[in-house]
Amino acid sequence: MNKGTKSFDFDYIIIDTSPSRNFLLKNALNVTDHIIIPVQVERWSIESFSILTETTNNIQNIKNKKYNISIIENQFIKNRNTLKEVEDVLYEEYGKYIKGKIHFSNSIKVFINDFLEPSLKEIYYREAENALKAIL
Repeated sequence: MNKGTKSFDFDYIIIDTSPSRNFLLKNALNVTDHIIIPVQVERWSIESFSILTETTNNIQNIKNKKYNISIIENQFIKNRNTLKEVEDVLYEEYGKYIKGKIHFSNSIKVFINDFLEPSLKEIYYREAENALKAIL
C-alpha cells in the first residue's frame, strides 16, 4: 500500500477499520502517521483499546515508527453516572490523546433519516469543529 500511494500528493487519506487485530488494521497502521479514534464512552469501547494499542506498539517497534494519536469522545451523554466512571478510566489511561468530546444528539438521526443538511448552529457541529481543530 505504501508503494501505491507514494506517487500521489494527498493531504489526507481516511481509512476506517474495525478495532480488531486483522490484516486491514495492520496495513492501515503501516501506511499512516496519524490515528484518530472515535470512541463511545462505554465500557466495551474502552476495553477494546488494548487491541489497538498493542497492535500500534508492535508496528512502532518493528518499523521504528511514531504515531500521532487523537481520541474523540463520541455520542457522549452527560449526567449518566456509569458513563462518568468510564470516562474517568478513559482519561486516566489515555488522557493525553483526548482532543475533544461530541455529545449525543437526536437531531443527527433526523438529519440522516430525512436527508437534511446539518445546521451550523447545532452544538455537536461546533464540538466536532473544535475537535478537528485540536487534531490539526
